Amino acid sequence: MTRDLKEECRALILSYPIPIHGLRMLQEFGILADQ
Repeated sequence: MTRDLKEECRALILSYPIPIHGLRMLQEFGILADQ
C-alpha cells in the first residue's frame, strides 16, 4: 500500500463522525499496516 493511500485512509478514519468506530478501524488498519 502506498504512503499516500495510507495517509488518506488514516485521515478518513480520523474524520469519521463516530470516534469509537474510527478508533477501532484505525487500530485494525494499524495492525494490517504492520504486516
